[in-house]
Amino acid sequence: ATGQSKYHEGFQYGNEMVPGFVFTDYNDSDSLKKLVAELNETPADLAKAGRKRGVAAILLEPLQGEGGIRPGTKEFFQTARSLMDDCDGLLMCDEVQVGMGRSGTLWGHEQLDVVPDVFTSA
Repeated sequence: ATGQSKYHEGFQYGNEMVPGFVFTDYNDSDSLKKLVAELNETPADLAKAGRKRGVAAILLEPLQGEGGIRPGTKEFFQTARSLMDDCDGLLMCDEVQVGMGRSGTLWGHEQLDVVPDVFTSA
């Protein structure tokens, strides 16, 4: 689940990554809202598209490491939390590079005033 094409080899399905993964601009709350609205269509539209549900989860890094040192904004993460609450989806945080105290708090998401449903750690 990465937007970096150098990691896509071996995980592609045809010309795409695993079906269902989509990407949006980091820290762009308006772009995230628009994407989630487009994907959370009516049940009839979802059935036509061959999908049972819209957005199941949003996966974010509290502080992007591989994509450049880019900290997430509270607004962006709180928007993601609200969107997932509204559609019964999961907010997932990738804490592999910034968790375990590497960002100043035990977990990076603690600095963003959100509580994810799931987070990864290493």
